[in-house]
Amino acid sequence: MGLGEGRKPLWAIREFRWLVIVMVMGIAIVGVLVFEIGPLMETKRQKKLLALPSPDAPVGTEPKPVVFDGQLEKAEDRTPLNDQEIGYTTLMRHLSKMSAEAMSSQARAARYETLVGAPADWRGVTLRITGLYAYSRTVRFTKPIGDLEWVHQAWLTDFSAKEGYIIHFLEPLPAQVENKERRQVLVADAIFLKMVTYQGDKGPVVAPLFLARGARLVKDSVADETFGIGSVVVGVSVVSVLVCLFLTTRIMQRRTVRLNAAPLPPMQKA
Repeated sequence: MGLGEGRKPLWAIREFRWLVIVMVMGIAIVGVLVFEIGPLMETKRQKKLLALPSPDAPVGTEPKPVVFDGQLEKAEDRTPLNDQEIGYTTLMRHLSKMSAEAMSSQARAARYETLVGAPADWRGVTLRITGLYAYSRTVRFTKPIGDLEWVHQAWLTDFSAKEGYIIHFLEPLPAQVENKERRQVLVADAIFLKMVTYQGDKGPVVAPLFLARGARLVKDSVADETFGIGSVVVGVSVVSVLVCLFLTTRIMQRRTVRLNAAPLPPMQKA
C-alpha cells in the first residue's frame, strides 16, 4: 500500500518549501545588510563627515605643544576620570579666560591612533574634535576652580563607536543634542589633557580627556541623512519570523486535517 495523503512527506508539502525559501532569503538579506551594505554606508558617512567644511579656521596636522607654566608636565595618563589634579585646574582657569575665537585659531588635527599612541606629545594642544553625541551629564567640582563649580561632561564617538572622546565643557551643550530620534554631530575645539580611565558597561575603559568652552552643532548632520542599518536588520528579521510562524502553522493544520481524513484500516475478524 502506498503512502496515504496523511503520510505525505514533509518536504512534499508546499508550505514547507515556502518556509525553507523564506528562511534562506531572510538569512541572505540580513547577511548582505550587515556585511555589505552596512560597511559601505559607514564609509560613505565617514567621507561625508570629513568633507564638511571647517567651521572656522584651517586646521594643521603637526603637534604644537602649548606651555601652561609647566603644570601639564605633572599630568599622568590612565588616572581616574574626575581626578582634579594640578594640570586639570590649570587648564580650566585658562579656558575661563580664553575666547572661542582664540581656541578656534589654535585648533589642529590628529588621528585618534596617533593621539592615543603618544599622549605626551599632544598634551596641551588644541584639537578640533568632530563626533557623534552619545551622552552627557553635569558634574560638580570637588573644590571650586576660581568661579567655576560645574562642568558639562560629554561623550562623543565616531560612527563605528570604536573611537570615543570625553570632553568637559564650560558651556551647556546645544539643546538639540537630546533629540532621541536622531544622533547629532558636534564639533568642538578642545585642549587635550591626558588619557583617563572609568568603569564602562563592559569593564574598565581608557579614553582621551579634553577640556573645551563649548560645542557647535553641525547643521544638516550626516547622521540625519541616513537611516540606521540596525533598524532595517531588525525589520527584516521580524518579518521573516512572522512569515515562518505563519507557514509553520499552515503546515501543522494541513497535516492534522489530512491525518483526520485518512481512512481507518479495516478491523480484522477474530
